[in-house]
Amino acid sequence: DFIIHRIKVADKKSFIQPHYDELVDGNIPIASMIIFLSDPPTNGGEVIYPNVDSGVPIQIQPRKGMAVIHHNTVQDRGGQAVLDNAAKQGLMPILNENDSDDVFFYVAHKYIFMEPVSTARRVVLPVLALPTRGKLPNFVVQLFDWFVQQFGYEQGSMWFDKGCVFVPVLFILLLAQIVISRVRQELMGGTSNKLSTDEDKKKKRTKKD
Repeated sequence: DFIIHRIKVADKKSFIQPHYDELVDGNIPIASMIIFLSDPPTNGGEVIYPNVDSGVPIQIQPRKGMAVIHHNTVQDRGGQAVLDNAAKQGLMPILNENDSDDVFFYVAHKYIFMEPVSTARRVVLPVLALPTRGKLPNFVVQLFDWFVQQFGYEQGSMWFDKGCVFVPVLFILLLAQIVISRVRQELMGGTSNKLSTDEDKKKKRTKKD
């Protein structure tokens, strides 16, 4: 899945700090893709790699439709995948030369993993992050951390995925139960009113006779 960054040029924070693509759950994608969805409205917006072997940071000029791909891991002597120091990257500030408050720059990120992200996370987590514009609520992050601390990364991830399925299903069942109870109450109330009306009519007829 793609993560879209909507960068407001007039904002003083119109840049992305140099960072490693290590996700909140500690999982490191083997590669990352950066795609420029628009041309920068002014100067700036270059992708920068500061930790290169030559010592001179690499800067890539943005252009609409361009994709930049880099690996995030290398193999150590034991054959294990470890974080690549040269994978640190950021986005240079975009200079606001037009003095406009409604100018934006769009950049997409795509993370590539050795194993695919579970369907539970791909479906449930974006829904949970929707009200906060793509940022997961703290309780979700804390819940994942708790599972990892209790059961280790692999088992903890498995139990977290099951929770991503179980909790929405439980919520839907509770919601359905509430709706059914409400409908049943309305039906019972309507039936009671009808019975009361019928009894009143019978009483009136008895008095007339």
